[in-house]
Amino acid sequence: MYVKRSADGEIVSLSLEQTNGFNESLDFDTDEVQQFLNKAKPTNDKLKDTFVASDEDFIRVLEDLINLLSDKGIIRFTELPIEVQRKLLKRQSIRSNADKINLFDEEQLSKLNKE
Repeated sequence: MYVKRSADGEIVSLSLEQTNGFNESLDFDTDEVQQFLNKAKPTNDKLKDTFVASDEDFIRVLEDLINLLSDKGIIRFTELPIEVQRKLLKRQSIRSNADKINLFDEEQLSKLNKE
């Protein structure tokens, strides 16, 4: 494992090969290398969180696309694999129940209670 250091002497990058700027060799299990890798983990966690959030949005896009194609008669719901049908129906049910719970916002509810 080769390391690149900042002017302060801190590890700023790692490489498996000795290349320009990566002149010092350290074992992977040294405390200094492990500390550097542990500092990098939050960035990886943020990236993972970004992908998860993106996946959630993308799932909704796919649901809408499937509904649109089905509504236009391009595909039939029954042509989808049974597992896909089950998952879509389950999500539609969950969404429908969530919409029923949130029919009114707080301002509308307070107006209704006053009447």
